[in-house]
Amino acid sequence: MTPIRTILPLYCFLASILISCKKTSIEAIDKNMLLWDKFAGDYRVESIYSDGNVDIDMDGVENTDMFRESLDFKNSQLWIHISNERFLFEQMWPEQYPSIYEGKILHVNFVTQGDLRSFEFLDNNTKIVLTDTTTKVLNGVIKKAPPTSIRVISEGKIEVKNTKTLYTSKGLKEINFTSVYSPTGYNKGIFR
Repeated sequence: MTPIRTILPLYCFLASILISCKKTSIEAIDKNMLLWDKFAGDYRVESIYSDGNVDIDMDGVENTDMFRESLDFKNSQLWIHISNERFLFEQMWPEQYPSIYEGKILHVNFVTQGDLRSFEFLDNNTKIVLTDTTTKVLNGVIKKAPPTSIRVISEGKIEVKNTKTLYTSKGLKEINFTSVYSPTGYNKGIFR
């Protein structure tokens, strides 16, 4: 029979591992719950500006303010989901679908579509970095490219920078956009 004083140190060692693992898990859950409380939910767009004048609705008038270019941009929104196991970021953005006849663009429709991606926080929770950076292409034109940067700015607002290749009255053009979103306080979901 093995003496207790030989087995006791082994039991103590195993118990300390289990206790420290449980403490780490609880700390991670507490941290995620704080992030959920601060960031989870819907965000509505306040502004979207391009880095130069563009005409993407084909009316002959160029703008940097995308609300003046198309009211569809007012439908842009964000959703952030935070749980014990995952962080998800979705940007709803008006994707452009032109009607083309004999090589000429007759009309442009915008369809607001979401793009759900996993992410993590960096820089003391002021920067969101996507861990899923796949880009989807339709008919040779990039659709649903991931944002180039996402950061938390004052009052819980989130600034998102996107680069999109869009049809303009001057042909296909790569355009850089800066959008600012405000939290609505809705659709936080339940923290699990």
